[in-house]
Amino acid sequence: MIGTQAWFAVRAPLTALRFAGAIGTPGVALPPGTSARMNKSPSRRAAGLVLALCSIAATALLVPAAPAMAAACPNEQLRAEDHSTTLPDCRSYELVTPPFKEAAEARIGTFPIGDNNGIYGIAPSGQSVDVNSTGDFGDAKNGYFANSYKLTRTESGWTEENLDLPVSDFPESRPLLTSPELGPVLYFVYAGEDDYFSGIKYMLREAGGTLVELGTGGAYGLQGVSADLSHVLINEGNFEYIAGHPSVQFPVGVEPDGSLCAASFAGSRFGEHGFGPISADGSTVFFNCSEKLFARIDNGEAGAYTVAISTGPATFAVASPPNGNDVFYFESGAFYRFEISSGTREEVLPAAAGVSDVVGINETDEDGEYLYFDAKGALTGPNAEGRSPTVGEQNLYVLERDAQFPDGELGFIATVSPGNTDLTPSGQFLVFTSTADLTPGDTSTARQLFEYDAQTGSLVRVSIGQNGFNDNGNSDVFPAETAEFPVVSDNGEYVAFQSADALTPQALAGSTNVYEYHDGNVYLISDGQAAAKLRGMSASGDDIFFETIDQLVAQDMDTQVDVYDARVDGGFPASVSLLPTCQGDACQGPLSPAPTLLSPGSEFQAGGNPPLTASEQAPAAKTKPKAKRVKCKKGSVKKNGKCVKTESAKKARKVRDDRRTK
Repeated sequence: MIGTQAWFAVRAPLTALRFAGAIGTPGVALPPGTSARMNKSPSRRAAGLVLALCSIAATALLVPAAPAMAAACPNEQLRAEDHSTTLPDCRSYELVTPPFKEAAEARIGTFPIGDNNGIYGIAPSGQSVDVNSTGDFGDAKNGYFANSYKLTRTESGWTEENLDLPVSDFPESRPLLTSPELGPVLYFVYAGEDDYFSGIKYMLREAGGTLVELGTGGAYGLQGVSADLSHVLINEGNFEYIAGHPSVQFPVGVEPDGSLCAASFAGSRFGEHGFGPISADGSTVFFNCSEKLFARIDNGEAGAYTVAISTGPATFAVASPPNGNDVFYFESGAFYRFEISSGTREEVLPAAAGVSDVVGINETDEDGEYLYFDAKGALTGPNAEGRSPTVGEQNLYVLERDAQFPDGELGFIATVSPGNTDLTPSGQFLVFTSTADLTPGDTSTARQLFEYDAQTGSLVRVSIGQNGFNDNGNSDVFPAETAEFPVVSDNGEYVAFQSADALTPQALAGSTNVYEYHDGNVYLISDGQAAAKLRGMSASGDDIFFETIDQLVAQDMDTQVDVYDARVDGGFPASVSLLPTCQGDACQGPLSPAPTLLSPGSEFQAGGNPPLTASEQAPAAKTKPKAKRVKCKKGSVKKNGKCVKTESAKKARKVRDDRRTK
């Protein structure tokens, strides 16, 4: 590819040629102030031609030689072996699940009997995934619902480790949560059918393998878990804060003056930042006492202390993930931000602006700079594209600390459809779905996928047809969908999604395909034939995990659902026993001398004895000379070694004899 400076150096004189009339440029407007007559003047064309040619000659001395073509992918051989050469970014297919699973499906973080069970599923590094399967393809220990495994990538392939507790000690149990890098594991343990709900225990397997019983909290006793599982909040009579080593328990319901209270909590969904009103690192827990909002902060060896956040009855909304320093909450009909480190409180959305219309808090970034939420009301004016929020619809907004929106810190993004959203750690990029036509050229009525850039205010549709293929992906039938695990890279450059719409020529319409959006282009990640299910991607975007029944690599030995990783610079050599050693005519090998004749019936066949070597061959047996072949006359055939007349010949002979007697 030619460099930018070289391109402009060459383009400038070529442009002069075009304006001189030496090169036709249909549909290109002349520069402002240039007369159309100028382009038709013979004298000006001649002068312009000479000037342009001289410019090209001079420029050629200044322009460096074009760099060599980009080197082939470092894993090109592996890409050819597993038919990955059409994948972008030097990606190659890797079979994550084992090739033999007792003819059972294997899925990321999902029990076959229900929805997501809370297991994290995909490590941000892309080096590990958690799967569940009714098949036994490892050291299965329990399998009460299904066998749970941690699959880890090594230099030679993916290996499996069973996550279940021993069935001999825990007849009924299942993993509930793992940390983002899939280290510690939190378990549900069922004590028995008589006290099925009240007798549930929570147990933690620490990173070193130590198994610790946390206590009995009932079916709904889990109140919060930090992302790394170092802090677990459960309900066992009184609420307790379990910090550091689980044997050390701290009470949570402590007011700033040290008095105890009956604490209550606001829950939230499972996610990469943990669960419930607790920071990702577990250092801060949010709770209500007498309806006021407090934060209990674990200060390590210095002990724990409590900070009052609200001045009256309040409801916790969300906090910045790492340590919960920035807290968002509702009080007296308004929306507030509280910074724990400085003790400052700020009303970011007054009640008069329509806080009562807020229907959901999506996410905030690591530093609390951005907060995304949905509201039914029209809280601001139009967005950068000139579109305004629709009253009564689900409108997506961003609250940005240092933004210069017309309405201050609050900006309208788009009218959206309920569904998964995905935010990058910096808060700059948000991926969401909508049925509305939000960008130019979008005429779909089916749900489409969009990416918002908070720094530029730009909004792009991700689920488009490559180079406008198939009406540019505008569909009334096939929606674009994300996954329950992250689908956007931390830098916002890669977005993965699935759709049954054919967005590239290789994709089959009507069968769910997995796609990658990168730098304005859409690429097919699954094979485009059998239905595939997107599960998520790694933080870097190097790994896109999906499930399919198609056998995409030679190692895949069954037609059950398997997990694949389309990995940048990835791929593993297939086992020698699974790959042919030759292809096509190459299997014939070089010509060899004519073989020595063997005795009849001694030719080598698969499963039989090999042919004899020259020294082992027996002398050729004598054969009788062939009998001389006898040819029958016309109208006769050879039968039992004799020539006999055919029926038709007999009839013809009888007719001739009858004519002679007349």
